[in-house]
This record gives sequence, structure tokens and C-alpha cells, in this order.
Amino acid sequence: MKKIYLLINFLIVAQLQSIAGIGTSIKTFVDASRSNRNVPCDIYYPAVTSGANTVFSSGTYGLVVIGHGFGMGTDAYKTYGDSLANKGYVVAIVNTETAIIPFPSHLEFGKDLAFIVDKIKAENTVSTSLFFNHMNGKAALIGHSMGGGATFLSAQFSNNINAMVTLSAAETNPSAVAACANITVPNFVIAGYQDCVAGIATNQQLMYNALKSDCKYLMNITGATHCGMADQNNICTAGEACIVGQPYISRPKQYSLIFQPLYMYLDFYLNSNTTAMGNFQTYINTADSFVAQKTCLPLSISQNNFVKSAVYPNPVQDYFMLPSQFGNYKYLNILDLQGKTISSTKNIGSKINTNNLQTGLYFILVELQNGSKEFLKIQVLK
Repeated sequence: MKKIYLLINFLIVAQLQSIAGIGTSIKTFVDASRSNRNVPCDIYYPAVTSGANTVFSSGTYGLVVIGHGFGMGTDAYKTYGDSLANKGYVVAIVNTETAIIPFPSHLEFGKDLAFIVDKIKAENTVSTSLFFNHMNGKAALIGHSMGGGATFLSAQFSNNINAMVTLSAAETNPSAVAACANITVPNFVIAGYQDCVAGIATNQQLMYNALKSDCKYLMNITGATHCGMADQNNICTAGEACIVGQPYISRPKQYSLIFQPLYMYLDFYLNSNTTAMGNFQTYINTADSFVAQKTCLPLSISQNNFVKSAVYPNPVQDYFMLPSQFGNYKYLNILDLQGKTISSTKNIGSKINTNNLQTGLYFILVELQNGSKEFLKIQVLK
């Protein structure tokens, strides 16, 4: 097992090289659609040198927007800002709905998260913006506690979210669990076995079960606590008095168990690194520090699941032919590498048109009349 962990760590370092410096900036964006609502953010980004408002490193980067927990400020997520910017991401920690009284609006917070995703993506084309020509167009949301629930609420307000990660997500008003029933974005739900604030049974498990994502994961970390998902915060600690007397792991250990798969997950969804997804699969399937649940077709299919007779021609340009043994199949589904269904049709014959597919790798799921399923892979070249 130790050798597997060392291999994974080597692969992470090899594919996610640290950048020269970390730039920081405090930005306030204005949402004109909500009566000019101010949405301040702490920004972390890859920079030529570390410091406030330093020069961006050349290149384009994925965006990570972070939502904080109840009563917690952006300083509780500095480790996320530093660590993710160091791995080549632009990080925006949203600094709204921080008050305890009046009680924060979960819905407005969710809207803030979605607004920042859309706003920073749009600023990639604004010549005077810090983000000009530095965004690769892909974005992920990360939310802790209240921010985790708000992350699920935010999905309905933006079409630019490529992946979501929640840390001890808490139920919200309106209901995050109910919102999950309409979410198809890939999701990585992280829970703490020793979380006595927003426990897995009453929060994350219900959210995971309700999600309609083709690709979703639930990782319940042994010994992890609610507040251990973020940096030390007195308000969070005060609310976690229920942990007294219970055995739990240290914050550095908990961070290690969070960041290892998080780096791989984001590298796949924000950088399109398919190797990273393979490493993520290895980690999820072999680590013994958590209990994992997963629903993701590409990760759950071993090489033995694929039929021996290949489709032809392959690589594909305009169409491919199914192997003759499929005969009168029932359904044919085409999925991308993220497990998202591109198309689903009843029997349309053995010649399958691919004019609607872009260049890339795809999975073909064929359901036969007897209910059995067969898998194939194709490479499309345009």
C-alpha cells in the first residue's frame, strides 16, 4: 500500500509542477442584475513573483471559486488559495454572507458563487482586467459547510461550471438536497467520519444520493472533522464542541487526504489531463483512510468490460459500424471521458453517424435486448 501512495505522489508532482510565485489581490465585482450587489473576493493566482498584485505568470489557467462556512471569513481558506494557485489555478474566495446576525442568505451566497464564475470567465477578454488572456474557460466550485450547500444552490445560476467539490456540505434554505436533484455537473463530495456538525448521514449522503451527475464520488474520511476541512477558525471551533472526547486526525493529516485526490480531480476537469483521472481512480480504489462511493462509468469500467470485436473504422471520422454480434440491440449511448451522456438512441442500425462529435475519445454503451450491456471505445478525428 505504501508503494502505491508513493507512486501516486510521484505522479501528482510530475504532472502538476509548482509555479514561480503566488500573486494575491482583493477584488470587488458588481452584479448589476441584483441591484448592483457588491461581491468582494480574495484572489490567488500563478505569478512571476509572490506578492500583492504581482504580474501573472504567462499561460492560461482553470478557475476555482470557493464558498466559506457559516460565520467564517476568507482567511479560513488561505491554505486552499495558496495550494491551488501553486498548482496552476486562479482561486477566488468569495467574501459575502459572512455575518452571523443577520443570518446569511444561502440563496444569495449561491448566486454570488455562480456570478464570480461567470464574471471572471468574461474578464478573460477585458484588456484592463487582471485576468486578461489568463483563463482557460473552465471552472470548478469548492464549498465548505454552508458554502458547500450554497455550491449546490449555485449550479442553477451558471452554465460555466465544469466540476464541483464540497467539504462537509451542510443543508441550506432553500434545500441543497433538493437542488442536487437537478445537478448533472460532475461532483466530488467529501465528508468527515467524525463530523458532528453536518454529519454524512443527514447531509452529504443525502446530497450524493440526490445528485443526477453521471460522474459523482463520495469520500468519507476516517477521523476527519467538520472544522478540519478548513484552516483554524474560532467560530467554527466553538460550534464544534461536540467533537470533544472523540478521536480525530490532525488538520495536516486531514489536509493531506483532501488535497491528494483534489489535485488529480481538478487536473482532469480543468486541464483535461486524462492521466490525472487514472491516478484519481487508483487513489480512490486503493487508499485505506476513507470509505468511498462512486458512480462514474469511465472509472468503473475495467479493460475486461470491453468487447473484443472493435468497431470499424476506428479512428472514426463520419461514422462507425458496430460488431455484427450486437444484432438487434435495444439502446446505444455515447459518453465522453467524464461519463456524461452525449446521445442516447433506440436501435438505429449498425451504422452510427458521428458528425455531431468533436475530436476526442468516447465510450459506447450498447444495451442488448436481453438487458446485458457491452462497452466499446472510439477515437474521433475531424
